Amino acid sequence: MTTDERDFSGRDLKEKDFSGQDLSESDFAEADLTAANLSNCVLAYSQFYRARLLQVQAEAADLSQSSLMEANISHSRFIGASFAGSELEGADLRHSNFANADFSESNLTGAYLEGAILEGANFKGAEMKAGDFKQTNLRNAHLSAADLRYTRMDEADFTGANLAGVDLTGADLYNVKFNGADLKDVDFTEADISGCDFTGVKNLTCEQIEAAIFQKDTVAFPDYISIRWLDDNEYECACET
Repeated sequence: MTTDERDFSGRDLKEKDFSGQDLSESDFAEADLTAANLSNCVLAYSQFYRARLLQVQAEAADLSQSSLMEANISHSRFIGASFAGSELEGADLRHSNFANADFSESNLTGAYLEGAILEGANFKGAEMKAGDFKQTNLRNAHLSAADLRYTRMDEADFTGANLAGVDLTGADLYNVKFNGADLKDVDFTEADISGCDFTGVKNLTCEQIEAAIFQKDTVAFPDYISIRWLDDNEYECACET
């Protein structure tokens, strides 16, 4: 395809079937792809700035190294899709299914993912700071070395997830489930962990807990962590090794 044939910018592409096509290096900036079929489509190195991708079917699509800044990708199915190395800053991914998708080394700064299914997804080394991950399903996801500073994650589910080396500085983690997750070297500095469930987590330390913020008697800690409250604000933490 020529450069002109790959220019879809600003076009009305609602319900278009692109499944299985190689459209790498295409320009879909500000195009309307509502309800389009992108399943198994190769879209690497493409431009989707402010594109509309609502209700899209895109299982196993390859959008790696693409720009999706401020795109609307809500209420869609991207199961097993790849966004590796892509720019999704300010994108709207709410209530979409990204199970087992690859977001490694991607930029999701300020992205909206409320209610998204991210189970088993790969976020290794991703930039995810100042985003909205409320009520997301991140069960068994891989987030090692991801940057989640100042992200809102109320009621998210990290059950069984790998968070080794994740930076959660200043994050809102109210009522988050961490059951069975690996928290090795996670930075909880000034993160609000009130209401969190750390039952069965691995590698949680008193140093991590003491760096965080939480209300008295609201957190479920693993069996090897003991908290003794001295008053409503002061406590002593002990860790059995």
